[in-house]
Amino acid sequence: MLSDAIATCVGAVCGTSTVSSFVESSSGVAEGGRTGLAAFTYNVSYGIAFGLLSYLFINIFIGKAKEIKPFTWVIGILFTILFFVTH
Repeated sequence: MLSDAIATCVGAVCGTSTVSSFVESSSGVAEGGRTGLAAFTYNVSYGIAFGLLSYLFINIFIGKAKEIKPFTWVIGILFTILFFVTH
């Protein structure tokens, strides 16, 4: 609870919604992280990025690449650049 409270306060100062720190903390605890460190290490937005990139790759491999909207391609490219630059 202390780590979640600290995350909420720091997140509020940085402009992050307090709900996101709670959701990340609860999902980390559900996966076995009891100290709260698993919630500050993992990120919900990475899950969204992997989901979108998976959607793009699956559609490419099944031959439906033409059905993907241009905006989805742009977001996918930006997520790919994000992963290469930050990791």
